[in-house]
Amino acid sequence: MIKADAPLWIGIVIGAIIGGFAELWGIANPETLIRLARWKDPLFIGCIAIGSAIGAVVLYGLYASGVDMHFGPKPVYIIGIVLGGLFFGVGMAISGYVPGSEWMALGEGRRDVLYAIPGGILGAAAWTL
Repeated sequence: MIKADAPLWIGIVIGAIIGGFAELWGIANPETLIRLARWKDPLFIGCIAIGSAIGAVVLYGLYASGVDMHFGPKPVYIIGIVLGGLFFGVGMAISGYVPGSEWMALGEGRRDVLYAIPGGILGAAAWTL
């Protein structure tokens, strides 16, 4: 097996591509996210399907090319998962933003996101602890 670590620029390029598509789809708009959460917009299903398909092809390609990959069950931390899910869900319900869309909305000049960003940072800190 080949032991390979991806250079940092690959993550930046992939993030820029995903962020560009998310911006085109209007993910920075809280109303879009609320429609997605209520399954009123087919965009969510399409995003999950595209992400799953691309991820499966890329992972299979890396595995087939001999890159050392470790797949297996991860330890489950029930309390952390439940609390993190509650924080995330309540935060999204109140603000209409998810962590990535907060920064996109800030770039668009939306002022309401200034109240959501500190909550996102506190939630990430709580999850980390």
